[in-house]
Amino acid sequence: MTRCARHIPRSTIDGKTKGRRIFLLLVVLLCVFGLVVCCGFRLHNHEERSRLAMDDCGKSLSLLTYQRQTYEVLIGSARVRDAASLTASEVTDPQTVLRLKESLKEFPGKGKGCEAGASPARLKEAAAFNTEISRWYRSHARRIDDEVAAVKKSHQDRVVQDARTDLSRILAEARRIYSSSEGKVADEGTRTILKKRLEEAEKDGASKDSARLRADAADLRKAIEGVSASVQAKNAAEAKARADSRDSSLRDGRGQGDVPGKGSGQGQPHPAPSRPAHPAPSPAPKPDPSPEPEPSPNPSEPGGGDDDDDPWPGHGWPWWPPYPRRPWPPRYPWPHD
Repeated sequence: MTRCARHIPRSTIDGKTKGRRIFLLLVVLLCVFGLVVCCGFRLHNHEERSRLAMDDCGKSLSLLTYQRQTYEVLIGSARVRDAASLTASEVTDPQTVLRLKESLKEFPGKGKGCEAGASPARLKEAAAFNTEISRWYRSHARRIDDEVAAVKKSHQDRVVQDARTDLSRILAEARRIYSSSEGKVADEGTRTILKKRLEEAEKDGASKDSARLRADAADLRKAIEGVSASVQAKNAAEAKARADSRDSSLRDGRGQGDVPGKGSGQGQPHPAPSRPAHPAPSPAPKPDPSPEPEPSPNPSEPGGGDDDDDPWPGHGWPWWPPYPRRPWPPRYPWPHD
């Protein structure tokens, strides 16, 4: 012990040592308290971050569910189904239908769930993945909507084009019937109606309204049918008039044939100049079993001579026509029998 230490009281040395110990104890307590506070803050911060990450993941999953349901409703709607069911022959641009069908086949996959005990990093990753899929559903729904509109427009253009083609064909037929039916119809009003329908259809030929074009074509068809029916009616009336005139002439001819004659044949009916339409059959007279011998021709008379070449001996061969030999009396009825 030094000289200075020998002169320091012991009580003073013990008091300093005790004070140092208390100071060290206080420092240790402060460090422990600080460590506890720091750990508590870190734990609280972790819980807060986990809670926020869980909330974000839940919101992203809810948004994903909503976007997926909206997309499914869109692709299952009648508008999209009708557009996808169209063929290349029903649209002016077949590529629109192909693009729509390819878009409907795409699928982004399923989202990630939010686990309760997962770390905030994993929850943030799941939330980001779900948000990305939600954006895909939203953008893809807009894309499909635009493609459906393009298909509908292409289909409408094809409908208008077909309606114009049909109307042009009906217009050509209507012009031909109108020009060829002049003076050949029973009712001239049908041609007037056809002319009016022609003017209306020619005025609407450049229209883009397919319903109006189809209506004009239907009106033209109806007017054409009316003109055709009027032509047929006139033809039938003319045919009936000719038949009636022919029957009247036949009746007049038969009536004149029934008038009694004058002179030696008074009171005897004369045969009608024309043969009846359906003469009643009459039995043929029987031939005489013993015909009288024909007189021999006189060689001195004209036409006399050899009877082998004369089919009618004694009738002036060859001045008479060379008719073949026939039995007498004839075996067929005459019209006046």
